Amino acid sequence: HRDELRRIPERVGLAFREDATNADTSRARAAVRHGLVPLLGSAVEAIAGLARVRGRLDDAIARRAPRFEPPSWAPLTRSLATAELGGELPRRAFANLDPALGAELLGRAVVVATGEPARGEVLRAIVADFAAGGRGRRDLAAGWSLELGASRVALLPPDALLGPSPGSARLDGSARVALADGRVVDADGLRARAAARGLAPPVLVRAIEPGDRASLGPGRPTRALARSVSELGVPVPERRRLVVAVDASGANVELLGSHPTGAA
Repeated sequence: HRDELRRIPERVGLAFREDATNADTSRARAAVRHGLVPLLGSAVEAIAGLARVRGRLDDAIARRAPRFEPPSWAPLTRSLATAELGGELPRRAFANLDPALGAELLGRAVVVATGEPARGEVLRAIVADFAAGGRGRRDLAAGWSLELGASRVALLPPDALLGPSPGSARLDGSARVALADGRVVDADGLRARAAARGLAPPVLVRAIEPGDRASLGPGRPTRALARSVSELGVPVPERRRLVVAVDASGANVELLGSHPTGAA
């Protein structure tokens, strides 16, 4: 542009004249032009370069960030409408990671699964728990929480999203029995299994209660359900949503969802 300006007066027979003060850096105008303007240009280029690096770093982190898988305990505690809320990750996904990177990856996974950002200090505390082998539950935003188990991290939704408790229902002649939380029990299959196991009618479907005992499969011993569901990986906050079938004596119990043909 400067050369073009020089040629304009030459086209009409005039000599180009440059103000000598343009090069006098003792003057503020020239000092800004020759010192500050080039410096600002370099700074803008540097900032743009950092933005490009940050963009590539974000892309790399996004590719590496784990995603919560649908919860494995959903057949035991959830309806079809809520089966994929939250989820779980293996703890090994964060093994040997720098704490800051681990918190960044976990935070991205939480946002994808919940739509809610998690506070940085909470994420860092959770990653520190990973490294120390800690267990327990940490609260996140909007009622969500993370439960750290021995081998996995469970992302748990607020009760408001899971809906009401299952309540209870008595098996009648219907092929299907609906519970208050939206789950539907295959009543025909349950009646057949109840008869095969010697459960005396009438059979009641209800939420788990203290003292309930059951066998989780053919040939397996009867044991306290509280212990069994812990081994099945059901997080503590969701255990009250477990549903059992109880016969008239109250002594025979089947945990619904643990049988392949009796999912609630």
